[in-house]
Amino acid sequence: LAQPGIMAVATGWGATTTNGDPSSTLQEVDVPIISNTACRQIYGNSVTANMICAGYGPDGEAKDTCFGDSGGPLVVPDGVGGWKLVGVTSFGPTECATLYGGYARVSRYDSWIASNISHPEITGFSPTKGLVGTEVTISGHDLQSIDQVYFGQVSAVFTVESDSQILATVPPGAHTGPISIENDINGYSSTEPFTVEFSLALTVSGEGESNVEI
Repeated sequence: LAQPGIMAVATGWGATTTNGDPSSTLQEVDVPIISNTACRQIYGNSVTANMICAGYGPDGEAKDTCFGDSGGPLVVPDGVGGWKLVGVTSFGPTECATLYGGYARVSRYDSWIASNISHPEITGFSPTKGLVGTEVTISGHDLQSIDQVYFGQVSAVFTVESDSQILATVPPGAHTGPISIENDINGYSSTEPFTVEFSLALTVSGEGESNVEI
């Protein structure tokens, strides 16, 4: 996706002029991906395969990332209406927007990123059915980062007890379906459904009225 000539978008809160103050609003700039060969003509062999360059160069438009943008994303269209992260803002010229900008090439670090990202998983829960208000113990892996729990599609109140256990309460409006957990990056749904039970009180009219609970 990040081939030379493809237009990418860099965003950041850095300065908009050399030696300027950081921006008070998030800025974005469209920059074309540049081949590493062309980038080495500017920066020499310090440009490695772990890097990707973008920008307009000394004879192009004065648009680029600047001081304070380091660590920000460089993204390209993913072809299906979204965006794919291909670079992380790293270096550039001492005079902003006068040469190409350099970025860490994300694809070179896929394995490292995957090994350091939490992948939450549900291995079981108990009980497997209950009324609204029932406390359910959810067991799994990498649960410490979880910030959302759903019964069906209804958000539940919960507490993370440990990296392998969550206590969640069946919320009003919940319906039978998988239990889902999410963090900022990943989500996971149980393979088995939680069955939501209902309690219904009926009043039988006539002689000796009585309440029947189902």
